[in-house]
Amino acid sequence: MERSLVKKSETSLSTAIESIEGIFFDKDMKPFEVPLWMETLVGIDWTLLHISPLYYGWGVPQGDGSPVILVPGFLANDFYLYDMYFWLRRIGYTPYLSNIGWNADCLNVLVNKLAETVSKAHE
Repeated sequence: MERSLVKKSETSLSTAIESIEGIFFDKDMKPFEVPLWMETLVGIDWTLLHISPLYYGWGVPQGDGSPVILVPGFLANDFYLYDMYFWLRRIGYTPYLSNIGWNADCLNVLVNKLAETVSKAHE
């Protein structure tokens, strides 16, 4: 029963994504050619992510509990990594946020903060 429900939702999702991609996205378009107004479609991306079976860990190989440290990109913080954090936890890993604050500090400070997180993950 659960398997057929997943298959049916994957088919419906695939159909929905294909119809949306056909309207809004041209696969041959280079990043610098994408019009700025397409940034307003972030809600569609967010919705498609959250209705995907993969987001809930269905059909994804389960992790073995290994620690994973999530480090934000330059000038970012841990906030935008929460979706990935919870997804990794759902599929069986032990994720850790970096706790470095904004990734714009001196390298020595960032390394010290990250070393604390690494030692916490190593325990």
